[in-house]
Amino acid sequence: MHIFARLLLACSLLTTLPVAAQQCPGTVPAQGAPAPTGLFPADNWWNTDIRSAPVDGNSASYIAYINNGGTRRLHPDFGGEAETGSQEVYGFPSVIVDGNQPKQAVTFDYWDESDGVDYDTGEGVPFYPVPAQAISQAHWIEGGAPGTVDQRDDNDRHILMVDCTNRHLYELYNVWYSTAEQRWYAGSGAFFDLDTNERRPDTWTSADAAGLAIFPGLVRYDEAANPAVTEITHAFRVTVRATNGYVYPASHRAGSTSGALPMGARLRLKSSVNGSDPALRTTDPVARKIFRAMQKYGLIVADNGTDMYISGTFDVRWDNGILNPAFSTLSASDFEVVQLGWKPAAVTLNAVSASPNPVVGGQTATGTVTLGSAAPAGGAQVTLADASPAFSVPASVTVAAGATSATFPITTVASTTSASGTLSATYAGVTRTTTLTVSAMPPSLYIDNASITEGNSGTRVMNFTVRLSRPATTAVSYTIATANGSAVAGTDYVARSLAGETIPAGQTTRSFAVTVNGDTQAEPNETLLVNLSAPSGAYIADGQAVGTVFNDDGPTLSVADLTVVEGNNGQYQVNFLVSLSQPAPGPVSYDISTSNGSAIGGNDFLVRNLTGETIPAGQTSRAFSITVGGDTAVETNEVFYVNLTAATGATIYDGRAVATLVNDDGPRLSIADISFAEGNSGSRQVTFTVQLAQAATVPVTYSIATASSSAVIGSDFVGRSLTGETIPAGQTSRTFTVTVNGDTAVEANEAFVVNLTQATGASILDGTAYGVLLNDDGPRLSIADVSATEGASGSKQVVFTVSLAQAATVPVTYTIATANGTAGLGSDYVARMLTGETIPAGQTSRNFAVVINGDTVSEANETFVVRLSQASGASVFDSQAVGTIVNDD
Repeated sequence: MHIFARLLLACSLLTTLPVAAQQCPGTVPAQGAPAPTGLFPADNWWNTDIRSAPVDGNSASYIAYINNGGTRRLHPDFGGEAETGSQEVYGFPSVIVDGNQPKQAVTFDYWDESDGVDYDTGEGVPFYPVPAQAISQAHWIEGGAPGTVDQRDDNDRHILMVDCTNRHLYELYNVWYSTAEQRWYAGSGAFFDLDTNERRPDTWTSADAAGLAIFPGLVRYDEAANPAVTEITHAFRVTVRATNGYVYPASHRAGSTSGALPMGARLRLKSSVNGSDPALRTTDPVARKIFRAMQKYGLIVADNGTDMYISGTFDVRWDNGILNPAFSTLSASDFEVVQLGWKPAAVTLNAVSASPNPVVGGQTATGTVTLGSAAPAGGAQVTLADASPAFSVPASVTVAAGATSATFPITTVASTTSASGTLSATYAGVTRTTTLTVSAMPPSLYIDNASITEGNSGTRVMNFTVRLSRPATTAVSYTIATANGSAVAGTDYVARSLAGETIPAGQTTRSFAVTVNGDTQAEPNETLLVNLSAPSGAYIADGQAVGTVFNDDGPTLSVADLTVVEGNNGQYQVNFLVSLSQPAPGPVSYDISTSNGSAIGGNDFLVRNLTGETIPAGQTSRAFSITVGGDTAVETNEVFYVNLTAATGATIYDGRAVATLVNDDGPRLSIADISFAEGNSGSRQVTFTVQLAQAATVPVTYSIATASSSAVIGSDFVGRSLTGETIPAGQTSRTFTVTVNGDTAVEANEAFVVNLTQATGASILDGTAYGVLLNDDGPRLSIADVSATEGASGSKQVVFTVSLAQAATVPVTYTIATANGTAGLGSDYVARMLTGETIPAGQTSRNFAVVINGDTVSEANETFVVRLSQASGASVFDSQAVGTIVNDD
């Protein structure tokens, strides 16, 4: 059996379109239900904006023919029932079916121009989804009478069926159902795929004389009267009394009357007639919306009938008492005929480009697609593709209607090598390409913070270290300069600025010395800034360092951090300790107050503010109590702050305490730090463990992602981010792997961060883990912790050992300095800093002595730290030692 190819295509589409595309009403078949959105593509002839289309040279003659010596006014050829409750209706009934509707065979008068036919026999095959209700019920077929009523000689008797599952349109002309034969008859029938722009073959009819679909050209109540639909975006079907041939988009003629318009001709409502907008002749918003569509999309001549009759759907909600007079305000003379056969110029893709090109790996480039002319209504969706692992692009980008270009992001991968690949864009069968080069990411440039004790007189040198994430193959230059923080140039330090500073090829560090002035003024710790700029051969990852000048004059005032378990209910007090570094000769007063962090005053703790709090002369501390409240909410740990201000008699050394309320409700999520040897080449995976303190009764989900710290994404490790990670109910852990890269650079240990966020089913107890890449290249420098009993008086030395894991072949130099922990500078220990300390070649250690002071104060063990920096000839493996002063009072 030979079946017309259009039938085969329809059957194929019926079985392949996804169910997800459905826009079906709750009950089918349905008469008059809203149609699926997007009838035909945006560039279909029914949906084309014709405002810029030229006027036909014979427009005035065609309009005169329609007026026929008078004034032909518009009329809405649609409405409700002829009389309330009557069988007869105005307009086209529409039927919505789904993909399960049984198909019926139809016998056609014009079978050779119809779909759903065996062309060898001329007989119809099961193809049209005609509902059984249309046989015996009113209002399913044009005219209103059931299918068993034969009105083929008196009425066009169309039935229009939309398959909402597969987005197919079926239309029949002049139908009748033979009860005796249990069979449908029709003049002609047509099938349309609503997602394509296929025209009927030339000279073929459809269910309409012009060979066009009917349903997409109807004025529909669900569009016109719906306030949520601000614009009708298609043309309307119009009839005239006679026609002459056909032009695009029509495919069939139905007359050859000289002077008449051809089938497929377009009429456009003028935007101005005698200086006024004709669409505003009515105040009815429904009619105005319809008239606006006539100005933008126009009317298409589709059948012979009464001049200027506009087709629409049957719907009992239409109010012809309003529509008829509104339509009659317009006449044929308010319209002009668009150039016969006009179609918008085909929109083509001219080019795709990327900027910058080349682009440094790890940075985002911007892609641009350019069309040869403005995009059609609905926009132009351009498909994108990349052919390189060095970059990626979205699947597509849409050029907005009326625009000629659109941009899209290009994500590149950070790498130590360059790579090139093809970026392609495709639209309307045309593909354009460009080559994008992703350059090797240069090394990152950092500057480390520094600190120094001020001293009482003279000057001291504070050294800052500028470093690269890896050695560069060429020299890296930059500008470096000081800037004021709370410290002032000329008074507290000597300003310095250098341009063209250079880290030679193959090296990773360079020092910058700033001279600090000593004084005996009791004042807060002060800071200055050192800024990097104008890099060449590297990019600045951290371009500002803070230099802290520790005050060593007179007593200093601090408030200590506090961590408490929240509890489940009730209120209780927690005490913050405000302390002096040494007793003051007179009273020390200050203001103290709470402030919100993630914990909120009045909810998680009680707000408290005190002024003029006093530590009497000779004493060293005073408590400040805050009331906190417990709850049973599963939440993250929360913090609030206690702040010191307005101190007299002492300087504020640490003026903010962090109070951490540890959540103890429900399961708590944490991730542990790990450390591992870096390796000399290749890559390896390291594993972090995300852990619950107790198994949850429901799945626990969270997001997890890496972030750079001193280790850099792309060069030191491969960035990774996951959402919706899950620890199933009853289980307590899940792993997360990160790929790290080895190298042979002699460098400090480096670290990256893994963060937990967006947890559900548990609170986050510790949401940050550090992955420490232990440098294993060349000699490694470290310093060991030391502890010593305090003693009741006098002073003693504690000795720290700086050691190399293996002897170096050249001298190893470094800077070593003390810094405060809980021990007070001057009262508990004597600050010390040495630069250019050296472990000679062939040796493995050197000592560093710090003086600690005894006392008889009963107090907690106290700590200070000793830090290594600015190492040359070895990498720093462990840069910080803790000195513990063990209380013996």
